Amino acid sequence: MRHPQHLLHAFSTFDLGGITARFVRLVDRFGDRFRHTVMAMDGHYGALESIGNRSLVQVLDLPVRKGWTLANVPLFTRTLRNLEPVRVISYNWASIEWAFAAGHRKLPHVHVEEGFGAEEVERRLLRRSMTRLVALRFSRAHLVTVSSTMREIALKEWGVPEDRCSVIPNGVDPDGYGYRPARVGPSKYARSDDEVVIGTVAKLRGEKRIDRLIEAVALVGETCRVSLVIVGDGPESSALATRAARLGLDASCLFLGMRRNLHEILPELDIFALSSDTEQMPIAILEAMAAGLPIAATDVGDVRVMLPAASTELIVKRNATELARAVARLAQDKDLRMRIGLENRAHVEKYYRETTMLEQWERVYAGNVR
Repeated sequence: MRHPQHLLHAFSTFDLGGITARFVRLVDRFGDRFRHTVMAMDGHYGALESIGNRSLVQVLDLPVRKGWTLANVPLFTRTLRNLEPVRVISYNWASIEWAFAAGHRKLPHVHVEEGFGAEEVERRLLRRSMTRLVALRFSRAHLVTVSSTMREIALKEWGVPEDRCSVIPNGVDPDGYGYRPARVGPSKYARSDDEVVIGTVAKLRGEKRIDRLIEAVALVGETCRVSLVIVGDGPESSALATRAARLGLDASCLFLGMRRNLHEILPELDIFALSSDTEQMPIAILEAMAAGLPIAATDVGDVRVMLPAASTELIVKRNATELARAVARLAQDKDLRMRIGLENRAHVEKYYRETTMLEQWERVYAGNVR
């Protein structure tokens, strides 16, 4: 009888998001081939309820000391000695201390980097870059990221060797997002038959710049009948609602909060918009593509690479005026929305299928990335 390989996963948070949603899918896919110990540096474990077989996942709740970056290394090292996983997988900056612990125990280590917070939008913080450089060399980590943009940063700024740096693009199941080639009748979120519904899906944090999207929609609303649907929650929620009201959008801006039924929500939209200051390979873009939506987006991370050529002029600089221009172009031309939406759907089916992504992550879990 084959025993499951024991993996330790160190997350910055285990609340539901892109990284944890993928982890849940992987747990369900691999079944008892692996067993998983998960540790959240912030102590939040909201994604646990999404796991089908909880017996495969053990929670490791440790008293994390915040502040000095290396404060937790002795505790993490002792933990690895006691648990004896075959592999350590850490996710993003907040878990970088696990690299030192894995290096001390000489355990195989994979570090995953998928994006930056608001504090590193314009440039990476030198202290963090130097810590990553030292930590990843010490543990001889294999670095995995979702974007070519992040890979270039890892090679040039963190000194990760090319043969220890992989890109695994995100993927989705194209049939899981309620694709309708042509929506019949008005959206349930529209107030009239001729109203165009713009939507976004994001954690409501500063770097997502939903305030920029609200301002852009207000500008578009001067010439078109539009409404805005925002899916997600976060610390900016109250301030964003106030911002929408001040711009006169209180009746046409709907905050849905966190939702799991995107397959029902996305088909009710006419346009998907991404307004972030920083992304790498946003899965929300892939989900919108799978739903056959046209996309207007800020030019961040790999967004320009992800979308087909027809969307090039809809990828804009990070300001509300430019985003409004792209949204307005789509809002005013139903045929254009239809044509680009169809191209987006075909593109995600061809290049970003979930099955391909899961096969690549299976090799990571099994230790076949070197």
